[in-house]
Amino acid sequence: MPSKPPSAISPSASRAGVLKTRLKADQWACVVARIINDLRVLGHTSHDQLAAELNRRGIPTVRDGRWHRTTVQNLLYRYALVRRSNPQLVASTLLNPPPQLLRHIAEHQLEQLDRQRALRDPP
Repeated sequence: MPSKPPSAISPSASRAGVLKTRLKADQWACVVARIINDLRVLGHTSHDQLAAELNRRGIPTVRDGRWHRTTVQNLLYRYALVRRSNPQLVASTLLNPPPQLLRHIAEHQLEQLDRQRALRDPP
């Protein structure tokens, strides 16, 4: 049986994909870190409390998962790295957040509200 030819994806194309994914994750960290800062003001100070409150409010993780202590820690670590390495990105993201990220958060929050409403007011 003949072997498969190597993939036709160029190294520059895969690098571009990695950079795009990294940019999205960095922007996501900036947006959610701002939400976390607001939650801290409200008294949610531990990573466990922050994770529980993010889940309760329907804020998704970047991959639509649930928040845990470690995902909060990892996001805050990424945000700290981005703040040091690329303060321009932080400023531009906070001043003008990408609409697709805000839309993604809003959709999940609406779903969470619908779930809570269904539990509170069964048909």
